[in-house]
Amino acid sequence: VVAIIPWLLVRGYYVRVIRTTIGEKRPTPPQFDDIRQLFSDGVIAAGIAVAYLLPAAVILGPLVTVRALGNDLSNLLGARLPETAIVVLIAVIGFLAVVALMYLIGALYVLPVAVARFAHSGQWQSAFELRRVIHGAVTEDYAIAWGVSLVIQVTLLPFAYLLRVVIVGFFLHFIVAMGVRYC
Repeated sequence: VVAIIPWLLVRGYYVRVIRTTIGEKRPTPPQFDDIRQLFSDGVIAAGIAVAYLLPAAVILGPLVTVRALGNDLSNLLGARLPETAIVVLIAVIGFLAVVALMYLIGALYVLPVAVARFAHSGQWQSAFELRRVIHGAVTEDYAIAWGVSLVIQVTLLPFAYLLRVVIVGFFLHFIVAMGVRYC
């Protein structure tokens, strides 16, 4: 619980970063003040992320858990069902897993737009106006910014995690996250 509160405050600050950079030619980093608003924005941003990612987690979570425990799905079902039913059930589960994985990738792509819509309007409902969210996600500017932010994360976050041992990594991670939110 103690770790969640600072994490939510930082998430709220990221929302503030997005709020202050939208439409600005030369944005400046916002101040880290008004802790209640930061906390509130962080809770809402985390709730938006949960809402977008939950459908994939509901389907993929149990499948990942079964594999992580070293079990095979056909062996778990084998004692109770005939072999034909197992084959059909595994095919259906595989199809659902592929659909859930594609949904997860799409949700991770549009999630920053949803959070940005919330940050810009101040209303959490804006994050769930799916037509507007998708419209924002299919623009060329967003696709380029998303790609740049992905490259930044893939190249710099591993160093930030390695440098956490000497405390510097926390600051580098924060700076990288700020750059990603700016993109």
